[in-house]
Amino acid sequence: MSEGKRCPKCGYERTSEDDQITPATECPSCGVIYAKLTNPSMGRSQRTARANAPHRLAPFTMLNLGLAMAGAALLALGAFLPAFSLGAISVTYFKGGDGDGVFVVLAAAIIFLGAIAKKRRIVGYAGIASLALVVFGMFTLSSRLSEGKADLARELDGNPFAGLAMSISESASMEWGWAVMLLGAILAIFGGFVTERWLKDRYG
Repeated sequence: MSEGKRCPKCGYERTSEDDQITPATECPSCGVIYAKLTNPSMGRSQRTARANAPHRLAPFTMLNLGLAMAGAALLALGAFLPAFSLGAISVTYFKGGDGDGVFVVLAAAIIFLGAIAKKRRIVGYAGIASLALVVFGMFTLSSRLSEGKADLARELDGNPFAGLAMSISESASMEWGWAVMLLGAILAIFGGFVTERWLKDRYG
């Protein structure tokens, strides 16, 4: 029984009623732990132990597995969907194994294997790498299209067929395969790093 014990921090004196609702080691008024004030090294040692404890990743749940698998599937699928078109002609990012889409398919395979092995870092970092590949590919293709149209306009200046050539050139565009790959990369990143606790804290 700790009745009459005075808190060294706030000066509150415990009563018999306090013992029924507050642990004898804790001040009912300010909440301080008595032992930490009488032995300051206790609090420091606990903080040091927590700081030195090895960092453990949150468990790889079915949510992570589903997101990672969906991301890998969309990445691989997007590499074989139209990425560029010129009139009726369309080209995939994979380009029969000659394009940069090969690296996207490889990243998708790594994400898939990482998900099977329940390795958060492998899934997450492979997702980031695939996102970088896709964004870089989009930027490169967009730059080439703009430069190509500008070069063609200069070369055909004064040519009687310039209008026809420019109309064909204007039909060149990026296609929806990029959107599928982007979505796949984002899902893979979430699959690697999102936790159910994070979702619960933010969305209830």
